Amino acid sequence: MSHSPGLTDGGVIALAKVFLHTLTELGFVKCAIGDDGVEALLKPNYKVDILRMICAEGNNFSKAIKTKFALLAQKKTDLLVIV
Repeated sequence: MSHSPGLTDGGVIALAKVFLHTLTELGFVKCAIGDDGVEALLKPNYKVDILRMICAEGNNFSKAIKTKFALLAQKKTDLLVIV
């Protein structure tokens, strides 16, 4: 999904509901995702064992969301998180 400037929070929330539990990698580089979209991704990820990479740099995230990404990376050491 990277480099899709039309991909917004609503699209990410819809994708997370359908695909999150079957993906091993998520790429959302330089989209139009904000905090609401990330919340949809981060909450389930604490329970997803197969996810190995999240690349989401170049989006409009708050400092609080970046901190949540960092906490996820600390908790799930086999997950590569790039924000």
